[in-house]
Amino acid sequence: MKGIKQFLYLLRKDFKESIRTGGIIMFLLFPVALSFIFAYTLGGENFQPPKLVAYDRGSPDFVQFLREQEVFQVLDLQPESWEDARQAVKDGEAHAAVMVPEDFKRQINEGKRPEVTLVVDDTMPMQAILARETLERQLWVYSVETPPGHLNIITLKGLSVQQSMLPTWIVMGILSMIMFVSIGVAEEKENKTLNALLLASVDQKTLVSSKVTLGVFFIGVMVTVMMALNKGFIGNIPGSYLFVFMGAVVCAEMGLLIGVLAPDQATAGMYNTVLYMALLLGAVLAKAAGPVKRVIQTLPSYHILEGLEKMMLKGSFDSFPWPNAGVLGAYGLVLFALSVWALKKREV
Repeated sequence: MKGIKQFLYLLRKDFKESIRTGGIIMFLLFPVALSFIFAYTLGGENFQPPKLVAYDRGSPDFVQFLREQEVFQVLDLQPESWEDARQAVKDGEAHAAVMVPEDFKRQINEGKRPEVTLVVDDTMPMQAILARETLERQLWVYSVETPPGHLNIITLKGLSVQQSMLPTWIVMGILSMIMFVSIGVAEEKENKTLNALLLASVDQKTLVSSKVTLGVFFIGVMVTVMMALNKGFIGNIPGSYLFVFMGAVVCAEMGLLIGVLAPDQATAGMYNTVLYMALLLGAVLAKAAGPVKRVIQTLPSYHILEGLEKMMLKGSFDSFPWPNAGVLGAYGLVLFALSVWALKKREV
């Protein structure tokens, strides 16, 4: 009986503590919200299949089959040549272009493997991968029991998969800086080191700047190694590093703010996980459509990825993505001011 009372007491105490800190509420609500966002974005009117332009050399059956499957947005363009179809991809009208050979259906029925050529825009890696995998599946469906036609993949810029996906991997690495800084600051709070620094009249702006600088340094080293391993020194390299720098500053300031405001390391870790997953949506769902896209565009991770893709993959020196840089700059200034305010409040 005594053991049961102790068990119920501890259970009630832990339950109240979880409610008080808000941890259990965030823990339960976040996966529900995340599942809703994914379902809303990847279904219905918010899901936009890859835009495809078809150059038909005398096999309208397969092109009509793709239209009926509704796995592509088969554009109504009527390219007069294969070069016209490729140009539509270069101009951004389509994510991919497909060339269907003559007598494609007859060759399939005879057990042959006619070559289907797909050109993808490798500066838009998510759409390129989706277009390739979707067409591969549709070739199997169309051929029924016979082996599908051979799919020949051509990329506009000749980028490898590693190079195309590198901006996304870099963003994921930059986001990890939130946890690095916040846990460090939370530990300093528990060890009373942070209080000692504030009591020693260390300027709050100097303290924020030092934490951010250290975070930017580590991110710079990490990104340089990633680029070296994945042949990522391509495009506008100074521009790429500028967006790495701005992203690292924003994430380091977020981590600092969490570390100062969270009551302990455990709570800071929980906040880190929630924020990391939320910001990760800015990268994973960067090409979403509909109302979700407008929400995603408010996240700094979206602008880090957009800037990196434009600098690294498209190699633009003439058209700098000023809107993306402007949003990150605004985030940096606001978070810097909030971090200084949080430290001043703690000092008082």
